[in-house]
Formats: sequence, structure tokens, C-alpha cells
Amino acid sequence: MDDAGLPAEGSARVRRYVRYQYALAKAVLKRVAAGESLAAICREPFMPSRNTFRRWANERPTLGLRLERARREAGRMGTGGMTTYCPVVANEIYTRLCAGESLSAICRDRDMPANSTVNLWRRDVPEFAEAMRMARQAQAEAFCDTGWELAMGATPETAYLTHVRLGQLRWMAAVWSPRTHARLKPAEPEEAPETQRLILKHFRLEEREDGAMRVVTYQPDADRCVPVRVGEGPWSFPPGLMKKGRWPHGGAGALPAPGAGLGAGPGAGPESGPESGPGSEAAERPHDPEGWT
Repeated sequence: MDDAGLPAEGSARVRRYVRYQYALAKAVLKRVAAGESLAAICREPFMPSRNTFRRWANERPTLGLRLERARREAGRMGTGGMTTYCPVVANEIYTRLCAGESLSAICRDRDMPANSTVNLWRRDVPEFAEAMRMARQAQAEAFCDTGWELAMGATPETAYLTHVRLGQLRWMAAVWSPRTHARLKPAEPEEAPETQRLILKHFRLEEREDGAMRVVTYQPDADRCVPVRVGEGPWSFPPGLMKKGRWPHGGAGALPAPGAGLGAGPGAGPESGPESGPGSEAAERPHDPEGWT
């Protein structure tokens, strides 16, 4: 202190003591119930320090009870921990992280949520998780500036200590912002290949009474594990096979005997008739069951 009673240049700032006032305490309680932390309120000028306000609450039980009630309304527990997500507190955490304060130091503050609660917010609130990522990236960039200052101020006597500090800063920057400061950049996951569906089918020949045939398709049923008939082709006659029941001689479905004459009358056997022998006109006549020749 100098002769005028003012703080000397470079000394710590001395806060003015604030006497207890009911209106001031009521305004602080209203802001705490709205979601602001007591530490952030007490950092403002012309506000009592946090220790001063706590002393007020200890000396006045009614004020202490109202303070705990305001914290519960804001989603805080009685011990100062926070369970319900509060955008005001989340923004304060983001600001203090960007300023270089560690998350452990922030969570040790009685008016801040616990570290486990912050991790739950990061898991359940996407915008808070994005804000934490941006704050970590800002811290990594600040470490780069700090490392540059350490390297430029190194001397032969402090070279080893500077090397150790730079290694720690490099590791923390890589952990907090791997996409920009890690040695091995995380790669985007490959797209999953398109799913190929294989359909196994079984084909069978189905024959009708007149000799016509068609192809029937069966497909396995995954639920019942049995083949299911899913389709059939058109009826057709195989090549070289005549339709049954349309022969003019010998009855339905009967084929003429080899060498039998087509022009012989009733009762004629295979050897009767002048045209039934080898070399005859009947032997050389093509087979015509429809009777066109």
C-alpha cells in the first residue's frame, strides 16, 4: 500500500467490504433461482464476495434456507451439486474452459456441478457436447501459444524442463483436439457395403395326364422352414413326344406296331396286304397319325 492508502501497482486487487442488505440478498437469491451460480454473481463489482454471502447465510438461518431453496429451484442439490441441465451454468463452464481453467478445478467449485454430472450432460445434451468440443479445441490452440512462449524462453539450464512441459502440452492438445492436433488423425468410418440378399429357389417338373409338362418354382419360407410354391410356367409338350389320346389307330395312347401298314383293312395283320412288305409304298410312307396323307 502507498501513502494514500491505495493498492500499489502490481499488487492484488482488494475488494470493498459489502455490508448486509436485505434487498441485495434478495436480488442474489432471485438470480440463483434463475440458474446463475453464486460464484458468477459474487464476481461482479459492488457485489459481496462468495465467502461474505456464505457468512451471511450462516449467521441468518432464514437466508440459508432460502439459498438452498433457490438452488433446488435452479436444479441444484443442497450441497451445491447440480443434476438438471442449466444453459446458464453450461455457458459458464464453456467460458471458464476457454479461459484456460481445467474442468476438475471448475467442478471443485461448490456452485458448479460435479464432474460426473458434466459427463452426463455431454452424453444427453448434444449442444453442450458440441460446446465442450469447441472449448477443448480452444484450449488446445492456447497450449500451442503457451508452448511457443516456453520454447522461445528456454535456456541451456531449463532445456530439459522445457522439453518435459512441451511434451505434456503436446499430449494434452492431441487428446482434447485430435482432429487438429493429434499425430494420427481420426478417419471417418467407411460406409457399410450394400446388403446383398440371396434368394434360393428350387425347380421341379410337373406332368399332366396328357403328357404336357411345366416347371414349378419353390422358395424356402424363413419363418416356417418349409418350401413354398411361388410360381409355375406354361404347359408345353416335350419335343418328340406326341399328345396322348389322339392316335387314329390302335386306341387311345397306342402306337402302331413297327412295319404295320396304314392302308390295310380291318383284320389285316402285320404281314397281310400287298403293300406291307419291305420296299412297299406303305413302308416308305412317312408316319402321319393325324391322317393328312
